[in-house]
Amino acid sequence: ISPPKWLTNLDQKIRFIIVGGVGTSIAWLVYNLLYLTLPIEPKAIIAWIICYLYSVAQNHTLHRNFTFFTTKSQYLPELMRAYFAYSLGLFVSTGNHAFLTQQYEISHQFSWFVSTLLSIICNYIMLRFFVFKVPQKSSQ
Repeated sequence: ISPPKWLTNLDQKIRFIIVGGVGTSIAWLVYNLLYLTLPIEPKAIIAWIICYLYSVAQNHTLHRNFTFFTTKSQYLPELMRAYFAYSLGLFVSTGNHAFLTQQYEISHQFSWFVSTLLSIICNYIMLRFFVFKVPQKSSQ
């Protein structure tokens, strides 16, 4: 998949926001479908975890092709690094989501939004420096 020319001309952080926005929108739809169909409680937390695990593969593929342009790297090892990297975001955001929805009984939609913002910060750092490593240029 080749990214559109206009996207390749943008700064990497801007591409991350655009591509991540598309991926996050899809993840929000998946989360809500799960939340509405799950027959057991705590629905908000279970839907969050299932959706998060699904969205790692989805967002990895999107960022691989449209943000970091690393399609020459082997997909599976890179995806495994992504799951490892996203585990930090999963830990932080799930704890936050559980805390907000269970302790403070805040709306699961608002909590989803706040938890996603925390996850985005963790994930960008981990993706940029661990998953999609940019080769260092030699100074010779």
